Amino acid sequence: NDDHAATIMRSLKNHGRTGDNMLFEHSYIGSNYKTTEFSAAICLENMKNVDETIKTRKDNCQYFYDNIDNGNCRAYPVPDGFSPLGYPIACNDKVIKQELTKKLNDNGIETRGMFPCIANQKAFKAMYSNKNFNVASKMEDNLFYIGCHQYLSKEDKEKIVRVINE
Repeated sequence: NDDHAATIMRSLKNHGRTGDNMLFEHSYIGSNYKTTEFSAAICLENMKNVDETIKTRKDNCQYFYDNIDNGNCRAYPVPDGFSPLGYPIACNDKVIKQELTKKLNDNGIETRGMFPCIANQKAFKAMYSNKNFNVASKMEDNLFYIGCHQYLSKEDKEKIVRVINE
């Protein structure tokens, strides 16, 4: 219900383009978020179970929080209002993260690095070259996440916890 916000959202989904024809004037850093009809149909079907999906993902995150016990890494509590896409784990340092993620991956458990510090991204390096982002860079170095999706079985969760705790 906010015309200004709606204009910005339309711009961001269209490469940050603005203006009457939105062709070659870029006021924002945007991307291509235009949804195809096929993607929209899949999304609409998935929305039928969205509350159950979010609850299951939260329950999975809570399971990890309650059961991960490794002195070299830290699990995080599940905050209210959180709708998890992955479950973050912080390691004491970069080497421990590399060793742990390798062990998880070797055991068939997918891991992903935490989103990189934007100042370290090629597109933004020049813009932020004179800035220091120690906290964000440390997070990039020491954090990773594991899946918490709604299709994890009890055995999957137990295996993830076992490998991390070992």
